[in-house]
Amino acid sequence: MDADLERPPPRGARILTPAIVASLVLLVASAAAAITFVAGTGGLQLPVASPSDVAAASPSPDGSGVPTAVPTPSPTPTAEATPIATPGPTSATTPAPTSEPVPTPVPTSNRYALLEPCPSTPDCYLYTIRIGDNLRSIANFFGVPYATVLELNPDITDPEAIQPGDVITLPPPTR
Repeated sequence: MDADLERPPPRGARILTPAIVASLVLLVASAAAAITFVAGTGGLQLPVASPSDVAAASPSPDGSGVPTAVPTPSPTPTAEATPIATPGPTSATTPAPTSEPVPTPVPTSNRYALLEPCPSTPDCYLYTIRIGDNLRSIANFFGVPYATVLELNPDITDPEAIQPGDVITLPPPTR
């Protein structure tokens, strides 16, 4: 009989060690804390893309129906006072909603205004450095490789030493 007490457990038996029990308790406590947090904050709030965040293709200005790569100019908002609606009698019918055109995205920075084509070289642009500019931010903004910017401007020995008013050469922007 003593031989039966000293025999190891069968091969397929599951043993709960203190480490496994502690891991399970920690897992359940973490799940409970996550559920409590989500319930306490009012649920999950996922971002939703609004129609103004989505770019739409616009027909070409020549009427050929082929979209162009160059964005068409969009109207500029004006600063006019908006009349405030006052409560009044309501009509029995409501007007049908009209669909508004989706505005064409325009660049939000005036860096493009400082970009001029090179006078004698195709696929080349000149950019005038502004206060706060550095070569990496310029390369990132226009979507061009930083190494290419350095190659096109061999006279820049220290990229950190560029000054406002300096003019650098850039490849065509990709953004």
